[in-house]
Amino acid sequence: MLIGPVFAREATIAPRRDKTYVGRAVYGGFLLLTISAAWLATTGTQRVEDVGDFARFGAALFGLLAPLQAVVVLFFSAMLAAAAVGQEKDRKTLLLLLLTRLSNCELALGKLASSLLQILTFVFLSTPIFLAVAVLGGVSYAQIARVLLATLFAMAAAGSLGSCLALWRDKTFQALSSTILTLTIWLGFWEAVGFGVFGATWGGVSTETLAAAASPWRAVGLAARPDGAAVASLGGALAPIAPFLAVSAVLCAAINGVAIAMVRVWNPSRETLKNATGEQDTWRQEAVQARLDREAAERRRGQNADENPYSDLADNLFAVEETLDDVEAREGKNELAAVAKAVVDEKRGEKPTDNVLALGSLGGIGTAPKADAKPSKGVKAGFDAVGLRENLATRSGTATAESIATGVAPRGKYAVDPSVSSSGKAREVWDNPILWREVRTRAYGSRTFVARIVYFLLFCVAAFSLHSTLATTAVPTFAQLAAPTIPLILLSMFLLNAQAIASMTSERDLGAFVLLLASDLSPKEFVYGKLLGAFYNMKEAVVFPLLLCGYLGWKGAIAPSTAVYLFLGICVLYLFVATIGVHIGLQYENTRSAAATSLGVVFFLFIGVAVCMWTMLAFSGSFEAQLQPFLAFMLGGGVGLYVALGARNPSKALAVAAFVLPPATFYAATSFLLGKPALVFISVAAAYFFASLAMLIPAVDEFDVATGRSTAD
Repeated sequence: MLIGPVFAREATIAPRRDKTYVGRAVYGGFLLLTISAAWLATTGTQRVEDVGDFARFGAALFGLLAPLQAVVVLFFSAMLAAAAVGQEKDRKTLLLLLLTRLSNCELALGKLASSLLQILTFVFLSTPIFLAVAVLGGVSYAQIARVLLATLFAMAAAGSLGSCLALWRDKTFQALSSTILTLTIWLGFWEAVGFGVFGATWGGVSTETLAAAASPWRAVGLAARPDGAAVASLGGALAPIAPFLAVSAVLCAAINGVAIAMVRVWNPSRETLKNATGEQDTWRQEAVQARLDREAAERRRGQNADENPYSDLADNLFAVEETLDDVEAREGKNELAAVAKAVVDEKRGEKPTDNVLALGSLGGIGTAPKADAKPSKGVKAGFDAVGLRENLATRSGTATAESIATGVAPRGKYAVDPSVSSSGKAREVWDNPILWREVRTRAYGSRTFVARIVYFLLFCVAAFSLHSTLATTAVPTFAQLAAPTIPLILLSMFLLNAQAIASMTSERDLGAFVLLLASDLSPKEFVYGKLLGAFYNMKEAVVFPLLLCGYLGWKGAIAPSTAVYLFLGICVLYLFVATIGVHIGLQYENTRSAAATSLGVVFFLFIGVAVCMWTMLAFSGSFEAQLQPFLAFMLGGGVGLYVALGARNPSKALAVAAFVLPPATFYAATSFLLGKPALVFISVAAAYFFASLAMLIPAVDEFDVATGRSTAD
């Protein structure tokens, strides 16, 4: 089988999960709710009597559902694929898969197909709903076939992108952020091309045609258009989206080809290996922690540990040597074996100083030691790698009370202290060790700067666009100001939410959450440390949109009071999306489920409410007859939010917040359309700040329950 047993396992156990059927019911109910709201909005203000009225309604409804499903499928297929692979990496189970007989093709394509299985069922679920819309008239079966096919190809391309980036990057947050940024850049670039920003034609081909061939959004919109003439064949029906299908197929083949070829090159990651600067060596530390029993090593050599003060070091190094021999051989050296041999030679009567100097290469010096040289920093760094600085100082005659006190203090018996830098100097840990780890260590990989640089470039593009608009237009319209600003703000919120999710789920995937529960950490230290750490790690994504808002107020594009409202409102929304990530990350043990739930909540609040607004405006010219569809959306959204936020840890505050957020967001949107920024700020600040507080309390309480403590004490 091409996609192998990984997909076969997922396809077998997926029907046994309750969330599989819950997800299908929620998605199907959302589509039916949209249809019902549109029908109520239409019949509330006009009479539907003849076939033409039904046909116009069906065509308008299909024009709403097709792009809506495309956005949902495109976003969640990429996120779920990236989260699924990231979860395997965080739990170290990907290494086990690499040790099996699975081929690269079975591994890469199996993970991709298994992660897209749920999204695929959503697309199939929508098919009978679309066919029911076709019964009303105004929509042909060729249109439905084109839309579904374009959606499936977009799903495959987005999922392939997320899976490939997750196989490449080392941490879940790196995978999620890279996927979000890549999708945003791809869609934004081709939208700009389609609008003629870079010219009307490229090589004699219209840029609008090129954009429709590369952008899923434009391709689905093109597929949903009515047929101009009678379609005599399947080829004629697919002609409008044939370029997009070809481009998507090429992209899928190229991306998956790279993933298949590089899956065992990228993994296991080289970031876990110790480099010359003395960074923590994860695989070696784990091997030291899992070394053979010391007594077995003593029996193998027939010596007693009490006979020689250095035998403890030698015995453990001999045990580790056997475990790491294969790994060291790949790099053409066996450093731990050299350490063990030197110590054994020392026990045989050779000069200790000579043996210590012979270990200079362990610290990454790479030069032959001189006979009269003293132990160097490289030697000390080498012993720091296995947590034995004190042994080195003692044997080399340089041990002092201060050097031993400030050196590596092994935790347990031989563990490496993460607060010790490569130079051997202890780093001061803050009063909140969780926040210290988030801020002062590379908890999410050493290449997160790539996402920051890309976001900075997007910020520069948005800032240049705004500057050009203000310089050339005396009174810019709202659309001109919102086009570069709103996408940057939404992108920053998704990135901040992904960072908060990763900060929580990474602890569970690594098995560190259980250790934290057994520590003396207070609930506030843990929860607020994670929350503040998410803001610090995404500080660029938080600061840059606020700078744009300040720039608009400084240039006079918006009123000073409106600029203040906008600035404070965005800050409240940032707090909300970060709190959602921490709150849901505490509730869900599975990275994929946590990412889907948290990002889904943010997605619904902004996209779902926008769909509600669009529906009510498209099917009616008055707000007076909109009560029934409004209540349908608001109640349905409130139930969905409560299930996502408070089902596993119910509270009255969460119930109130869940049912207040959708109408508050709707009220803010309508107030904005009516030109009342003060009401927009009040509704957003009150609802979302209250929801943030309502989520922080259960987050702290859940941590208390897990530890068996109470903050009241």
